[in-house]
Amino acid sequence: MKTMLTTKLIVLDGLPGSGKSTTAEWLTLQLQRNGVNAVLLLESDVSHPLWWYNYWNGTEYLPPNFTTIPIETHIETSLQRWQAFVHTVIASDQLYVAESVFFQNAIAMFVIGGAEPGVLMDYANEVQMIARDLHPALIYFYHNDVALALRRICAIRGREFEDELLYHMESFPFLKQRNLQGLDGVTILWQAIRVITDALFDQYTIDKLALEHSDNNWLVYRKQIQDFLGIPMNPKDIVRTGYDTISHAYRGDTLDQHDPSLAKYSQWVAELTGMLPADGAVLDLGCGNGIPVAQLLADAGYMVTGIDISAVQIARAQILVPNARFVCADMTKLAFPPQTFAAIISLYAIIHVPLAEQPALFANMYRWLQPGGYLMVIVGAHAWTGTEADWLDVAGGTMYWSHADTATYQQWCEDQGFTLCWVRFIPEGNGGHTLILAQKPGSPIKI
Repeated sequence: MKTMLTTKLIVLDGLPGSGKSTTAEWLTLQLQRNGVNAVLLLESDVSHPLWWYNYWNGTEYLPPNFTTIPIETHIETSLQRWQAFVHTVIASDQLYVAESVFFQNAIAMFVIGGAEPGVLMDYANEVQMIARDLHPALIYFYHNDVALALRRICAIRGREFEDELLYHMESFPFLKQRNLQGLDGVTILWQAIRVITDALFDQYTIDKLALEHSDNNWLVYRKQIQDFLGIPMNPKDIVRTGYDTISHAYRGDTLDQHDPSLAKYSQWVAELTGMLPADGAVLDLGCGNGIPVAQLLADAGYMVTGIDISAVQIARAQILVPNARFVCADMTKLAFPPQTFAAIISLYAIIHVPLAEQPALFANMYRWLQPGGYLMVIVGAHAWTGTEADWLDVAGGTMYWSHADTATYQQWCEDQGFTLCWVRFIPEGNGGHTLILAQKPGSPIKI
């Protein structure tokens, strides 16, 4: 991956409903996780420094006045706001992530107001000159089928959005001058805007990335954005995004009765539950889609809480195992009360946690267990940290692992106060993993 771009301003732009706000929020978080003092500017911010008219009256957003205020006045105000904004940003140690400030809330609005293409080109070039010392980067979202994009956003946001959109658009010069109405008229407007913004994007010499988003593959788009900006992926983001991507390839909705994996997992769960009281509380860390571990435990009558970092996995688990409770969370950030669970099981999951965070996790698991409670975990057999691209032959399914060797995990368990019941090597391909069963001292739950 290339070095992170040197910039003070990242702009995400394109037509409404293209995913700019959500992506800007995500991008700001990625930058902050990498130590960047990033500030988010959403187009809906009531104190936005680049808005060029009084768009908020204290209770609602207002449309621009193109009737009594000449478009040239609005453009001049916008340029003045840009000059002040650049001055402020240069004097700060912050990087701004801003949506819609080049195109949607400037060029597009001026098109709606009736500005001629030449005027718009001059304005856009002036903005680029003013902002040049910020070394801006532009991420431009577009849809090849503008009419389809408009219908889709109206369907998603509902009739109220569509009615308000048409009410405002039909009152502005562009549609009025051309006697255009309805969604067909707005489509013509959006197509005219696209012609201009496409031309400007091609003309700009700044760092830029264009993303055609018609297939809504946001995992791929985010990876492209991180590569474009040179943002290293946090290991936990790799795991989260990886399992979001490969969820169905990793595990189906069921395990066939003849699948050797089912027999293996069933044996481990049976060994654990054979030592637990009926109806005990069990924590499944890295539960995936709930198949088969959470399902086996819940069907046996245990009160199961499943934790996974992948939202896709958790969403599937909630459907596939409705008699268990599932939470999308980072297992190292959990805060359960002491002595909550009769058992904790974590199979092939802790090995995805950065190694430096694993000792504290073992301390937490010890604290969460009831006296006499059991811990069953699959961890590494040999020390290794690394990633694999296109894991399970799924394009974009990068995965991260980090684990110590068997002796280290045994020592961590003993350091916390666990009694080791047994330690087994689980072969897999040319290598394997380590399965550990340990017990917290105290009155045994069941022998």
